[in-house]
Amino acid sequence: MPTHPRPYHHGNLRDALLDAAERLLERKGAGALALRAIARAAHVTHTAAYHHFDDREALLRALAARGFDRFAAALASAGQRAPPERGFLEVGVAYVRFAAEHPALFRLMFGAEVARGRRADDALGAASDRALGVLLDGVRASAPGLDEAAVRRRAAAAWAIVHGLSGLLLDGQLAALGLGSEDPERVAREILSGEPT
Repeated sequence: MPTHPRPYHHGNLRDALLDAAERLLERKGAGALALRAIARAAHVTHTAAYHHFDDREALLRALAARGFDRFAAALASAGQRAPPERGFLEVGVAYVRFAAEHPALFRLMFGAEVARGRRADDALGAASDRALGVLLDGVRASAPGLDEAAVRRRAAAAWAIVHGLSGLLLDGQLAALGLGSEDPERVAREILSGEPT
């Protein structure tokens, strides 16, 4: 008689489900993120998953919020480690590095499916605002004296550049310029600084 692994209880089931969801996301994409599949990957019953997430969309928002928390920490750390004159550049490089290291999570975080619920979900809104705050702080530090409207315009321009660069790298579109096979961090540093490394 075949034996099947018995579902068991986790000390922190919510985190275990998010861990399982992230593994599935990276391996199989967002389409594989059904609550039943995630519960199975976390070795719990599918009904246990519903104690923490009302539906698939709630789980995706929680996964994106966790991604934004890590993203904000990576951006802030890169800016703090760099000399002041290079801090904002290193935040941009960290943005591209995160996208390259976590492509499926990055696409989920900024994708339309999650964006629809961003403002209605307090945790997701706060986490994405923290990441945006790092970008705004970087502009303020790199160009002191700008009024807040100018800070926001400059942040929007910087965001468009690093986000667009991340997307082009993830989609292999820079190959047309002979940049597709290089290290994404090196490509980002060269493009964002305007200087060869």
